[in-house]
Amino acid sequence: MAFTLVDAQKGKAVRVALKADFFEKALNSPFVQKRKQGIPPQDIEPEIANPLVEKILKMPEENFLEIGDIFDFEVKKGKAVFTAKKCTKCGELTFVNKLRVLEDGSEVCIPCSGYKE
Repeated sequence: MAFTLVDAQKGKAVRVALKADFFEKALNSPFVQKRKQGIPPQDIEPEIANPLVEKILKMPEENFLEIGDIFDFEVKKGKAVFTAKKCTKCGELTFVNKLRVLEDGSEVCIPCSGYKE
């Protein structure tokens, strides 16, 4: 999993990715197992979620992140989206342009759609 963080005012960006081994371990965590069962993150027991959050907060970033070099990035102007709906599967609030429509017509977030970005 990776994302590009952008400083729109300066026209600069950096690519940040979770290290593969860290991400694989995270996908096997009790928290993710609960999410796979369709349990919304806010409904997962604190005994499961809190130790994971504490571990990441105390971990040096180089142990779990690959941080690329800063590069020039042109921000394309587009229409902002401020409308959000709940994913009909997990209940997470998702911007409408990121929802996927399933064959049955239900609107779900990308992870619940099964789509791999």
